[in-house]
Amino acid sequence: MEYQPQSDIARGVGYTDFDWHRLWIDADNLQVLRTWTERGVNAHDWTISDDGLAFDGFKIGKADGPRDWLCLPYNNAKPYCGGAGSLLTDQIIFMESVTMPKRGLCMALISTSGEVLMHQDLLHRETFRKLVHSADGRRFALSLDKGKGGSAALDIAPHYSLNRIMVYDLAAREWIYTLDPKKAGIKDIRELALSPDGSLLGLITQDGTLEVYSLPAADTHDQR
Repeated sequence: MEYQPQSDIARGVGYTDFDWHRLWIDADNLQVLRTWTERGVNAHDWTISDDGLAFDGFKIGKADGPRDWLCLPYNNAKPYCGGAGSLLTDQIIFMESVTMPKRGLCMALISTSGEVLMHQDLLHRETFRKLVHSADGRRFALSLDKGKGGSAALDIAPHYSLNRIMVYDLAAREWIYTLDPKKAGIKDIRELALSPDGSLLGLITQDGTLEVYSLPAADTHDQR
């Protein structure tokens, strides 16, 4: 976890001048494993795997040791390094909101060595909302919004609403489930989760109702 000193904010220090104070906490016993301070524009984007591998959007390595560059900032030499990244396992990173020339937004899976494992373009005017993964690292689910209306000329932002929820199986390298909110009578979701083994998808709808969906095996497809 990270936090900013309130005194820095009050002084109006520039965004890149913030000191980010970090706490690395063991989730099992809530013990603080390490504390440290970082300064920089991307210092708040860290994710840490169960074995202590850390990725901050650019560098990867042990959270308590040195880290190497995986993606050079503002450098298009490597594809899929222009978006926000999250570690799904100690070997796979999910990159979201990547802008590809002439293609718009896309998402990708890359290995911690930089190999591209999966790529998929988003639909027109579609954007990310939430990403969750199962505790065993087998699957991840994401919700996607889609914008309607708006006017760039009049500086009016589009209205975004839930468009689809998808579940991906990492071992099979395929999408195994897609939920159409309109067909399911869901206008919005407050929370999204996968069971520890990735067999169940849970969500809380706009009215606070918990809905649980049984997910198919990786060799079958289910779409609703």
